[in-house]
Amino acid sequence: MLNMLCVSLCLSVCLTVYVCLSVCMSVCPCVQYDGYTSCPLLVNRSKVMLAEFGYDGQVLETFPVDQRVPRRTMYLITSYMMPFIYWKLLLRSSLQLATS
Repeated sequence: MLNMLCVSLCLSVCLTVYVCLSVCMSVCPCVQYDGYTSCPLLVNRSKVMLAEFGYDGQVLETFPVDQRVPRRTMYLITSYMMPFIYWKLLLRSSLQLATS
């Protein structure tokens, strides 16, 4: 199973790298990587707590629900949606950016 940490890291770094490369040799880059990472914490067979934070330990939640509560929806997202997003959307868009 794909590690959620890899997916969240790739998603957050991808935009920063793209913008930095597109404004190469510019005076100031418009986007900076804030250290966002995500750790799915499996609580039982079907519930996950999603811990999202930055370099300094600051909470950086991206979902509009209280992520301190274990949820089946978070399990479904990390088990089924994120691998699809990573393999089918993120990698393909990265390849398209590289070839254009």
